[in-house]
Amino acid sequence: MTKELVRQYIMALGGSALAFVGVDFLLEKSGCMVFNELEEMVGCRMLYACSDHDIVSDYVGWLAKKL
Repeated sequence: MTKELVRQYIMALGGSALAFVGVDFLLEKSGCMVFNELEEMVGCRMLYACSDHDIVSDYVGWLAKKL
């Protein structure tokens, strides 16, 4: 699956209403990719726990721009 197809998939699920999205696919033996899960705020717990970066501020800022 190309980057463009993943982008189209995300747009179909809500597009710009989603932020920090992780989309997981399973790879079949045939090479076909099958949707597994969509995770909002992917990686944020690790970023928050392992750095001084204020991810909450980033997310609230993003939400404020969307409103």
